[in-house]
This record gives sequence, structure tokens and C-alpha cells, in this order.
Amino acid sequence: MRILASRLHNRVELWRREKVETDIGEVTKPVLVRKLWADIIPTNTSEKDGSADTEKAEAKSKVIMRKTDIKKSDYIVHNGVKHEVLYVLPNYDGKGYIEVYTRMVME
Repeated sequence: MRILASRLHNRVELWRREKVETDIGEVTKPVLVRKLWADIIPTNTSEKDGSADTEKAEAKSKVIMRKTDIKKSDYIVHNGVKHEVLYVLPNYDGKGYIEVYTRMVME
């Protein structure tokens, strides 16, 4: 079996929205959880016409990374582009890895 770690070439950041108490009340603030290596595989793209002569492009990807604490409310940043987490599955071929399915929306 081929070692999966050799495919992790993309440096990504895992971000989490955490609630912070401020003078005006409770707000959510993005917090960097960690930087890690991943393999990003595009799976699907689509383009739709939006309102007011705008177009909406959506790209879905599968991100393979080592097991880590990740939640559905987290997001991944790669080269300054934000990828929202759709769902997380274990990688049954590589037992120490997970597959994170993401959506990148550009307007």
C-alpha cells in the first residue's frame, strides 16, 4: 500500500469561529487552530446566474489530512481562499487520515 503522507503537499490553515465576550456583548471571532499539510482534490464545480447581473461560482473539493479535531463550523484556508467544511469522513484506506469535503464560493 502506498504511503498517503507523500500526497500531502498543500499547506493549509484550520480556522474556527469562537465566541468572545466583549463590551458590546458576545461576538464570534475567527481563531487559527493549526497549520497542517493536506491533499486538495477538486471534485465538482458549477456556475449560476445570480441577481443583479452577478454570477456565482461554486467549487467543491475533497481535502485529505491527518486526523485532527475538526468541526462542521470550521473552515480551511489555502492560499488565501476560504473553504467551508461540508462534512468529514474517515479515510478507510489510510487509518490515520480523514477526508474533509469543502465548498469554496466565489461571487
